[in-house]
Amino acid sequence: MLMHTLLLDGANRSPDHDCFHWVNRDKSLTYAGAVEAMERAAGALAHFGVKPGDRVTIFAHNGMDYLTVMFGCWRIGAIAALVNVKFAAELPYYFADHEPTVVVYTHDMVVPVKAAAANCPTIRALICMDGPQEGAHSLPDLLAAKLPVPVDPYDEDALAHLSYTSGTTGKPKGAVLRHEPTVRASRCIAERLQITADDVSFGPSALSSSYQLV
Repeated sequence: MLMHTLLLDGANRSPDHDCFHWVNRDKSLTYAGAVEAMERAAGALAHFGVKPGDRVTIFAHNGMDYLTVMFGCWRIGAIAALVNVKFAAELPYYFADHEPTVVVYTHDMVVPVKAAAANCPTIRALICMDGPQEGAHSLPDLLAAKLPVPVDPYDEDALAHLSYTSGTTGKPKGAVLRHEPTVRASRCIAERLQITADDVSFGPSALSSSYQLV
């Protein structure tokens, strides 16, 4: 199973059931709403030529847009490359390491993002989650445009996300996980904890961590 099919299955079963809730802004998405947001994000990324296997850097604080872009990556077969915002000073290293096609970031990270992107020739576009900035496209505008979405490649062997180790024995290393093992790990944990559809999972740690993703 692919990560984004979890949303599709949820929407098929219970489209009006709450899927995500952004605590800070008291904003919710149903499963049907989450699928629509994912499709719009996928269209926005595809608009800039993102293809299966390409890396899309998400450099942002936790939030609904983070999830939307991440699922949008998976919908078109791209790899969500996740970098914690606390590593802003080392961003050139991360860009050089995973060579992103597109970078999606929050407005307060514009200075380190632009500085690092200037030396990364693989980057085709910068996208700001909070609206237009000089040299960057507006994510809200791109989502509103409902850009065309390519056919789902549906490759269960595809790489899903790239998260970085803590770097305790040297430079942080990009650890890449595939869709199927990540879904399997999530299902094992849910079964062990006896999580049901009526339960709510609270995720306070950084989404850039593979632990939080699972």
